[in-house]
Amino acid sequence: YKETLSGPTRLISIDGADHTFGSIPWQEELFSNTLEFILANLS
Repeated sequence: YKETLSGPTRLISIDGADHTFGSIPWQEELFSNTLEFILANLS
């Protein structure tokens, strides 16, 4: 599921992968960083 790691597509797929992300701390952190990056660029 590496395709979902880029940009807004990842935001859409996060709901379905929520149970997976909960058990993988580094991906959760990566997602948080990605989200912050996206939000920073939108403002």
